Amino acid sequence: SPELTYRWNQARQVTSAIQLQADGVLNLRPIITHVLPFTSAAEAFRLCDYEPDATIQVVLDFTK
Repeated sequence: SPELTYRWNQARQVTSAIQLQADGVLNLRPIITHVLPFTSAAEAFRLCDYEPDATIQVVLDFTK
């Protein structure tokens, strides 16, 4: 709503979403379609670019 944009700008929306996720209120796990090691970052981008119907959220795992 245009009359609320001064209160809910993009920065506040992102901050609120991150906080809700950190507090356990917002569960984003169901939308993760792929988890790949960081070394497979090129494959992650390929999936997003060439298989958008099969990818919702691709996560890079930096621990592997």
